[in-house]
Amino acid sequence: MIKNENIKFRISADLKALLKEKASRVGISESEFIRKSILNSEIVMKVTKEIDPQIRFNFYRAAKNINQIAKALNVIVKRDQIDRNFQTEILENLFKNEQLLNQIYNLLKESK
Repeated sequence: MIKNENIKFRISADLKALLKEKASRVGISESEFIRKSILNSEIVMKVTKEIDPQIRFNFYRAAKNINQIAKALNVIVKRDQIDRNFQTEILENLFKNEQLLNQIYNLLKESK
């Protein structure tokens, strides 16, 4: 292999000392150690689970609607325009819907 390219990069003093130590332990130069590391190492790619922006937008919109309904419901209750038991029932259903949305969102994230 013809070595006609140079590369310069910065590392901390600790990493430099570690490089020297590891290279000397196996009896090769620091440059050779880096070359062998590049050729023989396996880099694990970081996979981000990105959700389609349109799906994300719709979920946020649905969650926002649930919050707006809950807020409006509380205003109606304060004005004594609705029975508190009925309010509790509606809020419980809204909470269940919000939980379902979160579960679906998480499943979509995991499946990507």
